[in-house]
Amino acid sequence: MKPPASVCPSTLAVSSVTKALTRDVVHQGLPARAGRHGTPRRTWRIGLLSVGAWLFLATPLVAEAGKLMNPAVEARLPGITLQLPPGFALASDSEESIPSAIPGGEPAVERFRRYANATGGAIHLFHFQGPPLRDRGPMAYAETWQLQVAGQTVSAGRTSHFFGRPQEVLVAHLQHPATKQARYMLYTTGLDRGTFDRMLQGLKFEPPRALPSP
Repeated sequence: MKPPASVCPSTLAVSSVTKALTRDVVHQGLPARAGRHGTPRRTWRIGLLSVGAWLFLATPLVAEAGKLMNPAVEARLPGITLQLPPGFALASDSEESIPSAIPGGEPAVERFRRYANATGGAIHLFHFQGPPLRDRGPMAYAETWQLQVAGQTVSAGRTSHFFGRPQEVLVAHLQHPATKQARYMLYTTGLDRGTFDRMLQGLKFEPPRALPSP
């Protein structure tokens, strides 16, 4: 017989496990001696087993609920896909065509997206189609390291100066493996290195057909 539609399947599962555990304890013929507070010890054992069953079955449900409440965000720019940590949402999105300084030269297209969370963390993602034509100021590293990202070795680092002023960010520069005309810069503030590295290592390059012409 199927359970009524209003009964949650997880509730039925917990009830079944609890009944099975209760039968096992009772059938063992454990003595019902009184515990410290006058409650039979067998009742205490049954209660503990029931709580254990609830925790065992409820833990995955709580984890899934957390994912639903804070879903991961997928960031997309031409040529790449990036999974962001939970809690981040798109805060700004822009695209700009920058004229070449060379007469008759091709313009560059700069696409920028910023994602932010409620605690002040920010993820900045740039896509440069064509040669970078804008100088934002000098950058100095406090430390650097290397990571394997989508089959290529990428240099990442923590800065002491960024965009021409004292500023600590985690930053990495990438190039699309199919063309030298598609470059990317990812930098973050308010994120620890472990989160930054995992996010960067999860980056995926899309086929060249996903890249627009400047």
